[in-house]
Amino acid sequence: VLVVSPTSTGKTQIAYWGISQGLQEGKNAVYLVTHRALARQKFEEIVRIFPKKFLGGDSGSVVIATGDGVANGVGQAPADPLHARILVATYEKYLGLLSGSGIPSDMDQTIVICDEIQLLGDATRGRNVELLLTLLRRAGWAQLVALSAVLEKRDAAELAAWLGAELVFSPTREKHITYELRSKERLFRLNTGADQELKESKREGAQLDPFEAAASIANDKKSAKPVIVFCMRKEDTYALAARFRQTRNAATAQLPLEFSDLPDTNATNLLADYLPLGLAIHNADLIEPERRIVEAAIQAASVDIVFATTTLSSGVHFPLGTAVIHTWRRWNQTTRRREPIDSSEFHNMAGRVGRMGTTHESGRVVFFAADEGELSVAGQYLEIDKLSRLETQIGEEDFDSLSLQLVAAGLADSAKD
Repeated sequence: VLVVSPTSTGKTQIAYWGISQGLQEGKNAVYLVTHRALARQKFEEIVRIFPKKFLGGDSGSVVIATGDGVANGVGQAPADPLHARILVATYEKYLGLLSGSGIPSDMDQTIVICDEIQLLGDATRGRNVELLLTLLRRAGWAQLVALSAVLEKRDAAELAAWLGAELVFSPTREKHITYELRSKERLFRLNTGADQELKESKREGAQLDPFEAAASIANDKKSAKPVIVFCMRKEDTYALAARFRQTRNAATAQLPLEFSDLPDTNATNLLADYLPLGLAIHNADLIEPERRIVEAAIQAASVDIVFATTTLSSGVHFPLGTAVIHTWRRWNQTTRRREPIDSSEFHNMAGRVGRMGTTHESGRVVFFAADEGELSVAGQYLEIDKLSRLETQIGEEDFDSLSLQLVAAGLADSAKD
């Protein structure tokens, strides 16, 4: 099945039903995700739920595999992660494991979960995801459950057909989101509720500077918090966090106990200073123990604001109230210019707020247009039913390198393969 439904509508529950039924039938499961943060969160949740009910209490039979390494639920390095009862992995790490060991001969006894499957169309990562899914299609699986919140209906139907899956397409959102676009003179609001009417008014008293807006929301006792500020560069997470630190008139607090066993790094020192003041950063520089401390603080809503890269934009479930998009342009190394992110990525970031299970009645997303030229582009993100088309990232020019990759990994040994 391919399930396409807005964020926080219960897609993970469907995946868990598939896993639980498979485990009872003696099958294994692989849960594929986009980012390390999401892998860690799903892994910890699965360790809490499944061993006790289905695996005789054996947490060691659940394994996580990411760029941080491979470990099981009791902190040990597993001898054969590909045959774990449940393996949680990022797409690229799983492809790497298959490339090193080959596709298991009993793949048809595996439940495969593909979370955030729209990664297939990502300009930088989509090629490897498509290669992985092609290999898995060819090997076969016991059952596939693919999930996405941001696929256009025609793309969803075509992808379901390619995967040989039934399509469940349900656009209904349980908790609504209010999008707020601020321009030089005007303010536009759109709620995902029944009318979805775009309302325009004068921008009176609403800050246009992204940092000032984020700081104002975080310092407002009535605002929905925590606030997440999405940045396209990790350098911006540091700069903006340091700037926000100056708004909190408090001396450096005592080093929190959870940092006492961590190495003395710049990131550790920053977090030890920031977290007691209700401030956090989250980016790829953080080592796993640092990320876990930050994520626990967000989960406990003990921070008012977190400056993060898009490492927190997919799938992760935190009680966030407001998302501020610092910028919706990203540097394109090929074209050598800053280009708008696609609408699917934008709405995936937006989907981090207003989630089921939180105390917020709805979510709020704030973004900005500095001039009329930007407004015409940013306004496209308010067309919430018009998502980016899903396109293959494999072209004819890629065939030689892909063939070499497959042969080198032992995944194919003939032209026919």
